[in-house]
Amino acid sequence: MDKSFTEIIRNILHKFKTELLDNGSIFTSEADFKYNLALKLSKEPEISNIVIEFPEKDKYVDLYCEYNKSRYYIELKYKTKKILINKCSQKIELKSHSAQNDNRYLLYRDIERLESFIENKDNAVGISLFLTNDENYWENNTPKSAINFPLCEKKTNLKNFLCEKCKKKKCNDKNRLCYLTRYGQEKKKSLKIKQAYNCNWTLLGNIKTNDDSKNIAFHYLLIEVKNKYRE
Repeated sequence: MDKSFTEIIRNILHKFKTELLDNGSIFTSEADFKYNLALKLSKEPEISNIVIEFPEKDKYVDLYCEYNKSRYYIELKYKTKKILINKCSQKIELKSHSAQNDNRYLLYRDIERLESFIENKDNAVGISLFLTNDENYWENNTPKSAINFPLCEKKTNLKNFLCEKCKKKKCNDKNRLCYLTRYGQEKKKSLKIKQAYNCNWTLLGNIKTNDDSKNIAFHYLLIEVKNKYRE
């Protein structure tokens, strides 16, 4: 039986664990992550037509490919806390990506985009993949301003699950997810997510570093976006 596409992605991530994390290394940037994922996909049997920055509906999706008669649209996020890694025989410091609230919002925006990309398409699937060593994302630590965009394991972003209103009449739409300031005003464009997605994080592995002898854990969140009622 053919592997599912998500199985292929998870197997590739496991290879990254063995090849990179176990040797004190990891991606230097989101672009580095994107390139290496595309390179691994190109070596998988029957995966074809791999395109980085594929144009779709006047936007661009990070990765596009075809497998087993289906089209896959992949959006990536890679956010790190400060860490020292080994790369190309050098010590490289990855800086901290702050703005965790904004990044939660941006991942939900990716899901909204993926739903739009695959809408009314046969055999089209979206994949949202978020990789991080920042425990704020997978632990139950969602600030009030981003409460409509939880990513922690202890919550599920059920449709209509709790959207806090920004005290405007136009926010009466229960499907509307608002990103609010501390004063209850909209900080960014509201989003609409059509379906429910579980936020199930997976431990990728620990990176062995030389700074203070720390072992830093990396987790990933993989969300599969399909057309409604489509198996």
